[in-house]
Amino acid sequence: FFFNTLIPLSLILVTGTSLSLGNLPQLKEQKTVTGHIFGDSVLPCFFPRGNDVVIYWKKKDKNVHSYYYQRDQLGVQDTGYRNRTLLFHGDIGSGNASLKLRNLTFADEGLYQCYVGTILKVFFIFPDSPYRALEYQKTGTERRLRCFAFLTYSMPNITWTRGNVSIPQAGVEESRVGILRTVRSDQDITNPSVPYRCHIGLRREEWAAEWKMEGSDQLACIHCASSPAEHVSVVWTMSSNGGISVLASYNGTSRSYQPRARINTTDFALMLSDLSAGDSGEYLCNISTPRYTKLVVRSLHVGKESNEPAAANKGPMLAPLAWLPQASEWKWANCCVQFQTQVPRNLSFLSILLYYPFAQVQNNTAMFLIINDFPAP
Repeated sequence: FFFNTLIPLSLILVTGTSLSLGNLPQLKEQKTVTGHIFGDSVLPCFFPRGNDVVIYWKKKDKNVHSYYYQRDQLGVQDTGYRNRTLLFHGDIGSGNASLKLRNLTFADEGLYQCYVGTILKVFFIFPDSPYRALEYQKTGTERRLRCFAFLTYSMPNITWTRGNVSIPQAGVEESRVGILRTVRSDQDITNPSVPYRCHIGLRREEWAAEWKMEGSDQLACIHCASSPAEHVSVVWTMSSNGGISVLASYNGTSRSYQPRARINTTDFALMLSDLSAGDSGEYLCNISTPRYTKLVVRSLHVGKESNEPAAANKGPMLAPLAWLPQASEWKWANCCVQFQTQVPRNLSFLSILLYYPFAQVQNNTAMFLIINDFPAP
């Protein structure tokens, strides 16, 4: 399904100074031109002005385009370039022999020569696809990571580390679609207490991913141990009894796939409501940027006491407080969000009626009263 995406090309232009086709010049200059697969691109070629201009574009032994006697000569043009090449006739007299190549395909890759009294070399290079992924699997007590490089032109170099130690791959599989390859490298997780990292090296870019197991939680707010960044996407999934459920995601805007799940866009924590014993299991946070992926696994255990509704879901919360001299600010808080109210300094014995505005999202979450600005004893 990746073929619906435009894949960039690079054109490397090497310019020489010789006027002889049979005596190649010493190469002095390089230029890079970018185009897109299935799109159009211009192969530049310029020369000093002159009369009776003859232009030949060749790719090895293939005749890409010919021009002489002031018109195109396409009788011997290679069939692979039929109706796909175009010279800028109005600019030839000004020294422009550039060739427009339309509807680019992977077969267009190769070395091109332009002959008009100067030889230029143009080389198509397909950069590698940006599709990388780290997959986490758990079957019973066995855990495994799979590192993917999808639809790459060059062979990726995949390496693994456990903690700070390099480790060998458990297995490598390669599949092909035409000239593109997809490579998968597996790694068994034998020590969940240390992080595992996969590194993919390609010709022009590098990509890395990290997996680590965090401590268990008994609250309804599950942290992802990450701070927000630009161009980031986050997906929370839950694994239990061999099944995987997508709970919520964030990619500029948050989206919930379960009515009881929500992402805190400040720190990407997962907020759950109405906890039950069925919510116990492993929760996977997948944070991805264009060059890095991080998987964080947290275990959640819900005890029987969590089945009782918390006071936050029963409407107003009555908070009797005894002798809090000159406390100026109170905060109701849980692990994800806070709600605060100002308290008059001249009160020393209070019963304050507070409403918690996040009750429907955060019910059954432990609440704590935080008091700031105590006077010195």
